[in-house]
Amino acid sequence: MANLVTVAQSDSANDGGSGTTLYPPQVSNANDDAILIKVTQSLNNASQVAAITVTVPTGYTQIRDIRDSEVRSWVFYKRSTGNETIPTVTSSASSKWTCATAVVTDVDWANGGVNQNVANTGGGDQKSPDLTTHSAGGASAIVCFYSLER
Repeated sequence: MANLVTVAQSDSANDGGSGTTLYPPQVSNANDDAILIKVTQSLNNASQVAAITVTVPTGYTQIRDIRDSEVRSWVFYKRSTGNETIPTVTSSASSKWTCATAVVTDVDWANGGVNQNVANTGGGDQKSPDLTTHSAGGASAIVCFYSLER
């Protein structure tokens, strides 16, 4: 049985160094899978964090942009067309970063696909998008992303 969700993590300390290019890890994907990418950058103060902009990867939809005093994160998703290369993300700021890629199989795109959950939990916390699946009729996959400042 294949995994419903596959996740991989990368960071500037181990996968490319601090800079303006963020490298989400490559995860195998197939036609109609949901590809989710979370990128996070860490800077020294709130005014620097507020000024960061990123370029949404071609074909992806941005569903979250949240910031704290020293950390800012974005979440993007798309419907895979099959065996896609996970793109890099370009930022306006050179800083430390972390990325996560999640691939969810068996997504019911006709009845919801990726549903944005925009409830904030306070203190910079965020809830991840819910994904409906059709394997058991009413099943869901819940993908939780988190960020820690190093």
